[in-house]
Parts: sequence; structure tokens; C-alpha cells
Amino acid sequence: MASNAVEDDALRGVHILYVEDDPDIGDGCQNILTSLGAQVTLCSTFEQARQRISQGNFDLLLSDLNLDHGHKAPELLRLLRTFPHLSHVPALVLSAYGSQHDRDASLAAGFVAHLIKPVASNDLARALIDALAVSGVRA
Repeated sequence: MASNAVEDDALRGVHILYVEDDPDIGDGCQNILTSLGAQVTLCSTFEQARQRISQGNFDLLLSDLNLDHGHKAPELLRLLRTFPHLSHVPALVLSAYGSQHDRDASLAAGFVAHLIKPVASNDLARALIDALAVSGVRA
């Protein structure tokens, strides 16, 4: 019997750097990701994310579009790309902003996907799995 459901351990072994400045959204999404087997490092500020990016050691970046103190996700992506050993790491936006302009701008900035909040856990997992496959991190 075929199903579109993502298996519970679909992200097993994947380390996600997740940047979200709203604590309720951050905790909720982190719970979803860990239930799918991912290891999640949640950063609630741009500065925390900047420091964590400089340390490396993650497979995927998932970020809110608008961050604290006027920072934006494309700043994180530009920072990420300054580290050659992280050049393969796929990055996705998860945002309440979902206009065509917002989505196009995210893709133009180099994000592999722009997901709109609220996102179903199955859709989130599928987007992450697809991003990892395209980047060569995971088939």
C-alpha cells in the first residue's frame, strides 16, 4: 500500500541548524523535527546562529526569513557560503511571509526552498529530504 506519509525516522542522523526567533514556533518545529529523527540545534538569535555557523558540523540550515534586530535569513546564507566546508549545505526558509515576491527572493538568494508557516510536518520533512538529496548529503 503506497503512502505519501514520511516515515518517523526519515531524518535520522541529520543535524539541522534551525534559526527561529519566536520561541513557541521554534520549540514546536524542533519537536516535529526530532520526532522525525533529526538532531536539531535551535538558535533563537542571529548572533547565536552566526556563532553556530562558524563552528560548522550540521547538514542543513532551516531559518525564519525575518530574524531579531532586523536581520534576515539571506545574511545567514551569505555567511554560511563563506566557509568552503559548508558550501554543500542546503538552506531553506520557513516563514509566515509567503508572497510570490518573498518566495522568488529566497530562491534568488540561494535557498533551495521557501516554506510557508504553518507547514504540515509531512510537507516540512519532504522538503528537507528533497533538499538533502539534491545537495548530495543524502539520497
